[in-house]
Amino acid sequence: MPSKVAFLSALLFFLIGPTLIPGAGVDVGWAQKKKVSVVGVVTEVKDKTWRDHRIGFGIANLISQELFKSGRFTVVEEKKEVLEQISEFTRRNWTNPENTPRGEKALSLARKLEVDLVAVGRVISYSHGRSRLAIGLFVKGQQKIVVNVEVGIIGKSLPKTLLAQGEGSSKFTSQGLVFELRKDVVLFDETTVGRATKAAVREAINRLLELLPPSI
Repeated sequence: MPSKVAFLSALLFFLIGPTLIPGAGVDVGWAQKKKVSVVGVVTEVKDKTWRDHRIGFGIANLISQELFKSGRFTVVEEKKEVLEQISEFTRRNWTNPENTPRGEKALSLARKLEVDLVAVGRVISYSHGRSRLAIGLFVKGQQKIVVNVEVGIIGKSLPKTLLAQGEGSSKFTSQGLVFELRKDVVLFDETTVGRATKAAVREAINRLLELLPPSI
């Protein structure tokens, strides 16, 4: 009987034991991820295309998605109270870039939100041009939109604010100069300007990741 009990105990440990030992057969990489919150997005562009503050909400969501996809962060915007605070900031400051949280103000927000880092975004510039494309007897109007954005990360674990810029462009042969919104959600993939903005955010995040220290 003792030998049978010992055998069963050994078998049980073989089957589930490794899951009880940190680092043994279990991916614990998630424990190293930093909590981050996107606390504000602003625009310096004066064009009427960019007046709607809901575009800022959409860009904040793009930044969150790209940070999460990197596998290095846990994004906490899902919390209702956090969403409300971020939404209120963007609503009031979307066209007031001078109010972007920096320095101690940003660190204070990080403590208040109980996160390791906060991220901010800024639309720097926007341009578009139109050309005519002739194919036989047919003439199409082709447009190119270029968007430049900047994304920053601030936290007490960083020696300074890390900033990176990204540029995105998109060409299309139909209408796409304005953002498409549906139920207050920006559909970035539906228009030329939306796709250019999405590409700019992705490039800025990729560059920002290269600046982060190995500990993050």
